Amino acid sequence: MKGAATPGPSWTGRQTRAARQSCKLARRRTRWGVEFFETTAHGGARPSHAEWQGRQFHRGGAVDYMGKHYPDFEAATGYGTGAGLCGWNCRHTLFAVFPELGDPPAWTRDQLEELNARNIEYNGKLYTRYEINQMQRARERNVRRWKKRYLAETAAGVDTIDSAVRLKAARQSLAEFAKATGGRVDSARVSVPKFGRSEGSRASAQVRKASSTYSSLNTKAKPVTMQSIANVKAFSCDTLDAAGQQQLKTPTSAFSWSLQSSRKMLKWAGCSTSR
Repeated sequence: MKGAATPGPSWTGRQTRAARQSCKLARRRTRWGVEFFETTAHGGARPSHAEWQGRQFHRGGAVDYMGKHYPDFEAATGYGTGAGLCGWNCRHTLFAVFPELGDPPAWTRDQLEELNARNIEYNGKLYTRYEINQMQRARERNVRRWKKRYLAETAAGVDTIDSAVRLKAARQSLAEFAKATGGRVDSARVSVPKFGRSEGSRASAQVRKASSTYSSLNTKAKPVTMQSIANVKAFSCDTLDAAGQQQLKTPTSAFSWSLQSSRKMLKWAGCSTSR
């Protein structure tokens, strides 16, 4: 589509693909008879993977070798299954180690605990990096949701102001969350086919226009006094034409708040505003 941006691969996606390539090489090593392996580690690992990341294992059953215990590789990591090491969306990989050479683990216990620590503050609470990532994923899905809604409404030829406003709010929520938690916004994770620069510019223009219309209204609240009540002039309910009555019955999303106020005023004046 003309004007549509073609997103590049996300940073997490590149890491996952690199890990898969490393896993392919590791599978060859298992066929070469290598028995001892160590898994890599990274922040934000899912809880089930955080249990075994950065540790050393023995392939072929748990063993005690040269004064150290090595858990069973497949049983501990789930290697070979979709939910385990080198499985679905896994960014971990593994490499061979040789206890005879005195290979120490690449990660100390304290470092691993720091990776899995609940040390990121947001709204007065502490979260792990994994929990923060999941919260950001939810905001990214919300952005994609309103992009899809905007495209659907555009194709249907209906009013898209509501979707445009909600899309801007979703984007702002994501950006503020990423900034507050030390993350970053990955454009590839919020991309939607056929929603490119032209669609984004059009949606932003609609929001600016709606905001300009809203700001031009005199919405500043004035104090209610006995004098102001006395100055209210009586008016006939017939003053509203058919179009006005229909607006009261079917409020638009952009001005629903003002129409609700209008109903209350008309009811106070003795007018019927039932739908």
